Formats: sequence, structure tokens, C-alpha cells
Amino acid sequence: NSYNTLDKTKGFLEKEVKILESIQETFPKAMKSKIAKTAFLNSLETIVASVDDMYEKAKLHLEEEKKKRDALDEKHQELVEKERAYYKAAKDFQEECRKTEMLQEKLEELEGRS
Repeated sequence: NSYNTLDKTKGFLEKEVKILESIQETFPKAMKSKIAKTAFLNSLETIVASVDDMYEKAKLHLEEEKKKRDALDEKHQELVEKERAYYKAAKDFQEECRKTEMLQEKLEELEGRS
């Protein structure tokens, strides 16, 4: 899972570098004429819209992952509570077994006297 996260991060960073390189290459040419400026600005608007879309998708994915994490955390807490109840029941059972053995010894002692 960590590999997938790092791979996605690498992909996003590579896309970012490509976008910035494209802007850097295109900017000087675009500033030479009004038509080129307009085309450049339209291109930038498209890039911004694409980045916004990717951001929204990433945000939704993050929310889904948080929900999964919260569900797993809740399940973990339930299991921890069950484990605690099990150990308490086992301890109580051991204590009752000890009491039973003690009472049996007393009973055998009393029966031996009579």
C-alpha cells in the first residue's frame, strides 16, 4: 500500500513537472502576438480546470480512505473490547475453579473427620 501511495505521488509530480515545462516553453512564444496570448491563456484555463478536477478526485479518494480507516479502527476497538472481556472471563473462571478446589478440600477434610 505504501508503494502504491508513493507511485501515485511520483505520477502526480511527473505530471506537474510536464505542465510547468510546457508553460515555460510556450510562454515566450505566446507573448509575441495577441492571438498566441489568447491561445496560451485558454490553454492555461484548461490546465487549471484539469488540475481542479484531479484535486477533487484526490479529495474524494482521501475521504473514502478515511472512512475505511475509521471503519477498521472501530472494528479494532470492538475486537479489543472482546479480548478484554475474554481475559476477564478467563480470570473469573480461574478464580471460581480455585474456590471450588478449596471448598472440595474442606469438604473432604470434614468427611474424613466423621
